[in-house]
Amino acid sequence: MTQEMVACAIGARSQMARTYLERHLEEFQDCGREELVKHGLRALKESLAQDKELTVENTSVGVVGVKGEGEKRIQAFRLFDGQDVKQWVDLVADGVEAEVAHTGDTTESMEIDDA
Repeated sequence: MTQEMVACAIGARSQMARTYLERHLEEFQDCGREELVKHGLRALKESLAQDKELTVENTSVGVVGVKGEGEKRIQAFRLFDGQDVKQWVDLVADGVEAEVAHTGDTTESMEIDDA
C-alpha cells in the first residue's frame, strides 16, 4: 500500500515550524502516531514567540490516519485538547526527550564530587 505523508505549516511565524518539519522529514516514515504527534508539537513549539510556551490551554492535537494490522483500516478524526494533551505537551515542553534522542542519555545532570 502506498501512503502519502503531508507535513506543512501556515500562518504567522510558520517558517520556523516548516524548517523543523523539513529537517526531520526523513524520520516521519518510520514513526508511529505518538512520535508523529510529538514531532508536530515540536514544530509548533519552534514557531512560538520567545516568551510563550505550549500549554494545555493553547494546544490541541487532531489525529486521523491508518491504524495498525487487524484494526479498522482508517482511524476517524479525533481531537485531543485540555488534559488529553498534557502528557505530550509536558514531554515536548521539558525538552528532556529531545536531549535523550540526541545523546542517548536519560540522566538530567551529572553529579560532581567535591574533592
